[in-house]
Amino acid sequence: MATVFYVILTHKLVKETRLLRIQQFRPQVTARVEPGQAALGFIDLVLENIGSGPAYEVTFKFDPDLELESNPKRNLSNIGFLRSGLRYLGPGQELRTYLTRLYGRSDEVLQGPDRPRFRLDLSYRDGLGTGYSESFEIDFAHLAGLVRVGSPPLPDIAKHLGDIESALTRLVSGFAKLKVIQYSPDDVEREYDEARMAQLSNQLIEDATKNSDPPKGTGGGGAA
Repeated sequence: MATVFYVILTHKLVKETRLLRIQQFRPQVTARVEPGQAALGFIDLVLENIGSGPAYEVTFKFDPDLELESNPKRNLSNIGFLRSGLRYLGPGQELRTYLTRLYGRSDEVLQGPDRPRFRLDLSYRDGLGTGYSESFEIDFAHLAGLVRVGSPPLPDIAKHLGDIESALTRLVSGFAKLKVIQYSPDDVEREYDEARMAQLSNQLIEDATKNSDPPKGTGGGGAA
């Protein structure tokens, strides 16, 4: 009975180890649309491998071939990796591209029956040759009513970096000069002595005030 028990336990451990090893090689590619980092009205298509293994030979199928821009005309089929696929997408790797803009499209349009949407089918394999497939309904309805408080951080960072570059350029070219005050060790020692003497003088004045006798008052009296 003990031998049978250990055989069953060993079989379960081997099975779990095999599943864990497969999971370590398991890629999982996802697709989504989200507002761009530069501005809220620009929409990006984001592909990301959230699995623990790399994805190989990633291919895409989409329906319909959604029109993204009208002037100039641009469709989904004009995006290179959607048309020709990806040979490799590493674990944690993200691929982002500008998709379309929402300016001029009201919330009623984004939530209506004719709103922009498409189906995206993905096929890929892992390092062991096992094939996987995913299907995503890319719908723009959830983007209706989005607002942003403040300005996006990336344009602000770029603006401040430009200001720093401009200031450094002015300094290097000589158009602007820094005001520099030089101190020698003697200057530092002299300032230290002056500060010490001022502190000592204040202490002497305070001590002299505390030790001085108060003035005596005069009182009226009759002649003897």
